[in-house]
Amino acid sequence: CTSTDQVNVILNVVYPTIQIDKNTTITCKNPQITINGNGSSTGNNIDYSWSTINGNIVSGSKTTNPIVDKAGKYIFVILDQSTNCKSKDSVIVNLDQTLPTLYIVNPDTLNCKKSIVTIDASSSSNGLEYNYLWSTVNGNILNGQNTLLPTVDKNGNYQLIIENLINGCKDTSYTKVEQDNKKPVALVNVSDTISCKVASVLLDG
Repeated sequence: CTSTDQVNVILNVVYPTIQIDKNTTITCKNPQITINGNGSSTGNNIDYSWSTINGNIVSGSKTTNPIVDKAGKYIFVILDQSTNCKSKDSVIVNLDQTLPTLYIVNPDTLNCKKSIVTIDASSSSNGLEYNYLWSTVNGNILNGQNTLLPTVDKNGNYQLIIENLINGCKDTSYTKVEQDNKKPVALVNVSDTISCKVASVLLDG
């Protein structure tokens, strides 16, 4: 005698949804960043796990939004405990901490003939993404404090700070303006003395 029966096996293979914002860069302005994993699957049965070999996770390795402070590759794994299905993705965190270029030409010397000089830093990084700031504690800036070509009328030490507004990186350089106001010395040699006998003398300078 034989008997038969049948059973329906339902295949429940539903992988968790995983989403990562791939636009991630560490800069001087943002030395720590949050990797955005919003949009991934959520629920009581969902486990999150972030890992890295060459980066560094500051906190949040078991969340969708970990905080990291080092460039590198970060791997995101989501496990659905109810089905034991896993999803996996990764993101590369880039690094942009490039400093601006600063170069200041040795300025001219202030003197009796030249009462104003222009400090030339025009070979430094330039463009709309840069901010310039000149300062001095013992000199005087007439104008151009926020340019690469300020004019000054006093000797002293001058400082230039350039900031990249995109990545927030800054660099600083210094220069000194000298002053030469020494008056020429006039020396006259008298060949003789005026007297009743000598009505005139030759002055030799």
